[in-house]
Order: sequence, then C-alpha cells, then structure tokens
Amino acid sequence: MKKTITILMVVLAAASLFALDNFTYKSTSFSFRPSEVRSEGMGRATLAVPGKMEAFYSNPAALTDRKFGLEFPSVTLTMYNVSEILSDKNIDWKHITEKENLIQLGTDIINSLGKGRNEVLTADIALGLKFMQVGFATNVHIGVHAFRPTTQTADQMVIPEVDIAQSVALGLAILETTHLKLDVGISGHFVFKTYMLAQNANNIINKASGDSGFKEYITNTPFMGGYAIPFDFGATLTAFDSLKISATVNNINGNYKMNAYGSALGMVEKLTGKQIDVGEDYNKEYLDESIKIETPTTVNLAFALNPDVKILDPCLEIDFVDIAGLVKDFNSKNLLKHMNIGGELHVTPVLALRAGANAGNLSFGAQLNLFAFQVDAAYGWMELGEEWGDKRTDYATIRINIGSDK
Repeated sequence: MKKTITILMVVLAAASLFALDNFTYKSTSFSFRPSEVRSEGMGRATLAVPGKMEAFYSNPAALTDRKFGLEFPSVTLTMYNVSEILSDKNIDWKHITEKENLIQLGTDIINSLGKGRNEVLTADIALGLKFMQVGFATNVHIGVHAFRPTTQTADQMVIPEVDIAQSVALGLAILETTHLKLDVGISGHFVFKTYMLAQNANNIINKASGDSGFKEYITNTPFMGGYAIPFDFGATLTAFDSLKISATVNNINGNYKMNAYGSALGMVEKLTGKQIDVGEDYNKEYLDESIKIETPTTVNLAFALNPDVKILDPCLEIDFVDIAGLVKDFNSKNLLKHMNIGGELHVTPVLALRAGANAGNLSFGAQLNLFAFQVDAAYGWMELGEEWGDKRTDYATIRINIGSDK
C-alpha cells in the first residue's frame, strides 16, 4: 500500500512539474525595449536622432555628441484603451484612490478589452547616466498583457510580466571632416524576463477585493523566468551638421533561455539560493529543461534633418523598420507598415512639441523641461491585431524624469 501511495505521489508530482512546460505566450515573446515617450510622440521615428537615454536601446551611435544625460530616476506609466476608460460613467474619478473605485476601474478596463491580444498597462523605473561617449542604465519594466480567446468578457486572461535590464553603451566618432562625420556605437544588455501563468482577470479582481490579497499568486502560481543578452549596433553619417543617415541592427542575440518554476518565491529561492519566509509554504517545483523564446533581429534605416538652430532645434525624421521584411514583400501597403515618420520642435527653451505616425497610426507628444526636472507625455494609436488594421487601440504615456534627457 505504501509503495502504491509513493508511486502515485511521484506520478502526480511529475505530472504537475510537466505542466510547467506549457505556458509561453506571443504577448510576452518580444525583444526588450523600455517605454520611450519621446519616440512614441514622434511616431517611433527616432533612430537617427534619439533621446540620450533612448539611444541605449535604439542607436548607440548617438552617444558621440558628448551631451550629458541623466535619469535619477525616471518613472514612466502607459495606459491603453484610454478614450473608452475615461468616458466610463461608472468610475468616480474624484475619489479614484479609494479601494472600491480602483476595483471598479480594473473591472471596467477588463470589460473594455475585446477579443484577441490586448495590453492593459506598462510602467518603467529607470536609472541612467550618459557621460562623454559612454552610457550605463538600469531599467525595470512592468507590463500587464491580456488576451481573450472568445468575445465573452468572462474569458479574459491577463499575464503580468516584469523585465529587469542592465545596459552599457559606447559611441565612437571614427571620421570627422569639415562637412562629414561618421559615428558608430554599440550597446549590450543583460535582460531577465519573468511572467506569470495566464490568469482569469475576474478571479484576480475578486482576490484583490478580498483580504488575502495576492499571496496565492507568489506562493502557488507558476512563473516563467529566464534571460537574454542582446546587442544593438548603430552607425550615423552626418552631412553639413544637419542631414543624418543612420543604419542600425537591433536585438542581436536576443533569444531568451527560459525555465519554469512552481511559484515566484520558488523562482527567487532557486536563483538566489535563499529560502523566503512568508509564513507559509510555497511551490518549489522547477523545470530544469530550458525553453527557448526567439525574438527577431532587425536591420533598420533612418533619415533625419536636424539643423543646428538655436532654441528651436527642429528635427524631421523618417525611419524604415525591418528592411528584410519590407524587401520580402515590397508594395505600397507594406511600405507604410514598415515606415515611421515624426518631427519635433522646441517652441520655447522649456517646451518641445512632437508629432508623428507609426505604420499609419498617429501620435502626438510634448516635453516640459524645467532645469533638472522633465515631464514628457505622448498620446497616440497602435496596432494590436494579427493583421495590420485589425485592431487599433489608443494609449497615453507620461514620464517624469529627475535629470537631463534633451
């Protein structure tokens, strides 16, 4: 009898552990790039003239300009499906910080999401320093993805995700004459990605409204965790101090090596070797066999006019993203899908305005620069459908930075 019970326990444990191998999602299978508010406001057309901190993740050749950059820290928050949520009459915005209203907000956000892939919110906390031609940055990116396999609200699933990245970047000027300048740059990132097994959204809201909180989600809910070490390379040719032509290769070696864990605390214990005391047991199962999540390398081309005009500092840029995908099926529709265009103008020393289009989706942005304190904001539309034009949603992003990122 004891032998039978032992065999059954081993079989059940093996079956439970095997189940950990089965939750990879398209929503979480993307190369790491934190929220970039300037880029979003300019239709993501900033490969040739990126912000100082954005250059780490797009075109590190821009680091050669020797301008100082600092995030100490910066905090960025993005909300999706904004227009529908703001027009919801069920939400008491005057008392939104109260628990009941926050739960109502979460419920209405879930109800507003349609069939297929969705995004709920993202948040970034970053520390960064750009000095001379070298840059260092640490970024924590939190996202809540969602998908609904049917049109029924009750079937809405959500996937919380956390990415932690450490980046280092270097830019070098390898040619400089009276009218021409050639800059190159490289950046490397160590990215740890972790996300939860998809959960029913209504169940999460119900637990949040109770007294138990989220303890069950860190003690008994499976997590996937792993790392990638991607690199970005960029080169920019500047003519007559105003015309810039850039080429970038992004997300080289960007595939993730992931493992499945029985719980978030079990993952922390496995990675650190330290047991976590939360007053109760937690799932310590671990799937030793790694799962590979592939993310694509892209080759991109950008053109910008950025004349040296005092105060105004105008910039007009057009980017062609994923040249291989564009050439593979070259036609007018595919050209628009792979093209980003944007512009920026500093109307006063403290205010910059931005606008652009990302694959035909409009966006607008602004920056308020108050010495060592900056506020950036962007509003626009993005594509979430399987096919271009299937499912567009609007988003709003705000970033507060203590430091300098001009």
